[in-house]
Amino acid sequence: MSGPSTWVGDVVSNDGMIFNAAGSSWTGDALANAGTITTTSLWTGNITSSGRLAAGGSITGAVANTGELELVGDLTVGSVSFGGDAFFDVDLEAAGVGEMLTSTGAAALDGTVRVTAGSTMTSGDYLTSYDILTASAITGEFDGVTTDLAFLAPTLSYTSTTASVTLQRNTQEFSAVGVTPNQQAVANQIENELGEGNALYGAVLWLTPEEAQSAFDQLSGEVYASAEAAAAGKAMVVGDIALDRVDKAFDGINARGSASGYAASSADLADGSGSTALWTEFYGAFDNADGDNGTSATDSSVSGVALGLDGLLGDWRLGMMLNAGTGDTNVAALGSTVTGTSYGFGVYGGTNWGDTRLALAGTYARQDNASTRTVAFGNFTEELSADYASTTMLASARLSHEFDFGAVSLIPYASAAYVDHRTDGFSETGGVAALTANGSHSATTFGAIGATVSYQMLLEDGVLVTATGSLGWQHSFAEGGDASLALAGGTPITISGTSPDSDVAAIAAGVNFDLNDTTALDLSYGGQIGAGSQTHVVSGTWATKF
Repeated sequence: MSGPSTWVGDVVSNDGMIFNAAGSSWTGDALANAGTITTTSLWTGNITSSGRLAAGGSITGAVANTGELELVGDLTVGSVSFGGDAFFDVDLEAAGVGEMLTSTGAAALDGTVRVTAGSTMTSGDYLTSYDILTASAITGEFDGVTTDLAFLAPTLSYTSTTASVTLQRNTQEFSAVGVTPNQQAVANQIENELGEGNALYGAVLWLTPEEAQSAFDQLSGEVYASAEAAAAGKAMVVGDIALDRVDKAFDGINARGSASGYAASSADLADGSGSTALWTEFYGAFDNADGDNGTSATDSSVSGVALGLDGLLGDWRLGMMLNAGTGDTNVAALGSTVTGTSYGFGVYGGTNWGDTRLALAGTYARQDNASTRTVAFGNFTEELSADYASTTMLASARLSHEFDFGAVSLIPYASAAYVDHRTDGFSETGGVAALTANGSHSATTFGAIGATVSYQMLLEDGVLVTATGSLGWQHSFAEGGDASLALAGGTPITISGTSPDSDVAAIAAGVNFDLNDTTALDLSYGGQIGAGSQTHVVSGTWATKF
């Protein structure tokens, strides 16, 4: 029954749920409760319960508990007794204050006390005596006391009228609760380097094992290592734009002759392949990676624009490009995000030996990054942030060969790329959980093989449409990528992040429109799909020759 309301009568037997809300009153006896009774107001009568009794406020009669008696605030009763299998659940608050059961009559004790701690506890609140029960007279003692806290052990003490509980440090090390390398590294630093008296030590002390694991993850700064791992994939997006530009420049009308194989005559095709070209490409990419080795799932994205100029020098087509973009790496489970603005340039080139092509590219970019992290556990909450810079260099190459079947071509390829990423050191601001990071370095090598199928169709208005689809396999090998981080007062520890799969299926599709002998439009999609990660890239390119 929800309140405010008034109920008069006995409960003969309850196997369900009774709710006497604040502002309500109940007059009558509960003769047998095997279900749940919740009362937070006035209950006039006796309660006999073998089920669950969640109580605060006042019960004027006798309470006979052989099940679970959970305090949901201070409770006053006429008298109380606990059976041998009974539980008495009490929540403690700060500075020696906890929920209290007051019996105006006698209290007969047996069973087990179960202690939990409120969210306001601090390191100075242990080794404090908390009165949990008072009575006009106490007979017997509780059989024992337990707690769900990972690092504190409760003990009971008695006087003739009072039962009290005291919490003291147990022998469990912080790191013993950690189940991942990151958790264990953070736990060890807090306990053995920062130590008692530190605010983080005091906040962790009052946590359950599960809460402690979450706290260590939040304190680790894992997002910085995950951002480091994601940087290589973001660099590959720009590197592939440069390599693909070589193919787009050469594969215009009559570039390899495949279109002339089915056109009405070669005169229908304008040969502008030797012209200087100006092009721009807009791109967007997003990826996600499942957590591994205890790290959290990570989402990353990047979008931007590239502008390039290229032309023929002998048998080579050479060009340069500028690019600018924004991106982020987000670890939602840890309330952590790194956003960045990137500016860079690149050079690229390629040549054909008959139907075999070599494309080369090199890029450099600087990222201005901003991080935000929310650390919230127990009674501890901080908003942390940092600004720092990073740089990325890439070198890549692709070798391909065309098998020309007229309108259709089959083009096997092999490619390789090397990405070098460096991050400056920095210090977070925002509180005692702020991290200091050493500069870091990671290097990733990519290798891929696959094949592209190309189909060309010349429309009546002279527009050449080229549709492509490809399937391949990509393998990556990363060195470094961990973050070297330290809490204030601690030495640097190694923190790992989430990385994309090292083996992925590489897929791509696109359609190119050579609108005339000087202008082309290209729309494309690329993806890498792995067992625990995937990346998707879309782009649109406009190019003109002059």
